[in-house]
Amino acid sequence: MRIITTPCPNCGLPATIRSSRKLSNKVAERYCVCVNNSCQCVFKTHTEIVKIIHQGIDPATLSEQDIKSLR
Repeated sequence: MRIITTPCPNCGLPATIRSSRKLSNKVAERYCVCVNNSCQCVFKTHTEIVKIIHQGIDPATLSEQDIKSLR
């Protein structure tokens, strides 16, 4: 499993996301903690989807045969 990090605004070292909650279909609020024990900064971010590059496949429109062929 890959751990997602974001730079700490206080010291610049990585901060890990400890929890998140969905604010809307396009925005998530995330609570982050700096990995630097000397810093220990805790902060929150808002992550927003600003553009969908590729829509992908709507699973509701796939038949059982389509799903089997994707596996």
